[in-house]
Amino acid sequence: MNDSNSRLQAWVLGILATLLFLAGLGELWVGRTAQNVVDLVQPEMTDEGLAQHRSDFETARDTFAGVRDEVLPAVADALGGTPAQLEAEIASRYLDAGKLLAEVDEIVPFAQSSLENLERQQSNFEEADSVPISGAPGWSGGIVSIALAGALGGAALLVARGRRLLAVVPIAGAAIVLVALPLALRIPQKSAAAQEVLDSLNPGEAVVTRTENAIQTANAGEKELRTELIPDMAASLGLTEAQFIDTIEREFPETAAGLAQMPEILDRYEDRLAIRQGGAPDLRTLKDLPIAAFGWFDPIFGALLGAMAAWIWVAARGRQTTERPASSNTLEEGTP
Repeated sequence: MNDSNSRLQAWVLGILATLLFLAGLGELWVGRTAQNVVDLVQPEMTDEGLAQHRSDFETARDTFAGVRDEVLPAVADALGGTPAQLEAEIASRYLDAGKLLAEVDEIVPFAQSSLENLERQQSNFEEADSVPISGAPGWSGGIVSIALAGALGGAALLVARGRRLLAVVPIAGAAIVLVALPLALRIPQKSAAAQEVLDSLNPGEAVVTRTENAIQTANAGEKELRTELIPDMAASLGLTEAQFIDTIEREFPETAAGLAQMPEILDRYEDRLAIRQGGAPDLRTLKDLPIAAFGWFDPIFGALLGAMAAWIWVAARGRQTTERPASSNTLEEGTP
């Protein structure tokens, strides 16, 4: 009876060791996937990165609005026409600049919503980025799980050989690590923060394509505005390009300053687009996983191991108690 009980305990422990090993492999994969995303996004989620993003957005928004609502009406008035007439001419002769001016009211809210979401999620990102601890790669927890699985495999062999009390030590140790360490490091809370960040993002192909199109429109429109439209408007007014820019700087200084910064701003938006393009496949994978629930796996599994350790310990102590009287009776029967 006791031998069959030992075999059952050894089999159960072996199954648990296998499950923990597989969970460790899964944690390695999930952690590596998440780390790829973190490495891409992290520079943009710092205080400096978000402040630069906010500055770039507001400058681009105000500059394009200034060109459309201030510069073009002033040029149209100087030419004796209306802003609508000038915009129609731009739309027909300068396709990229015209497209930008026509779509800016759609591009701005789209860019703004993305930026505001990043700002809202900064604290959650920082919390999630510290899984398992700040500075450690996201997959390091998987190494711990695999090592503990190996310890459980050794304990299963000890149980199978009848050394159950000795086997309780690694089992109980693994249980303590799996329960205490994640709770001390706030892994469930960090996983919940990661889930919230993931839920707030939309890495779908349609959104990525829309982002690509918006930045392409801004790049092409700004280039045509700077290299063709502004020189042509200056010539229409009988001015050199330098004189025309001087006039803008004098009458619309914020717009002029923004126009000077636009090439660098759009370069940074290209970098942000590369981040979105590079991280989108991994984000789509992670969004399909119950990341918040994963944070509770180790504590629950540890509690199960604790119960397993108690079962083995009670069974082993019970066997010792049963064997002692038997040994005592044998000695008494042999006494003359």
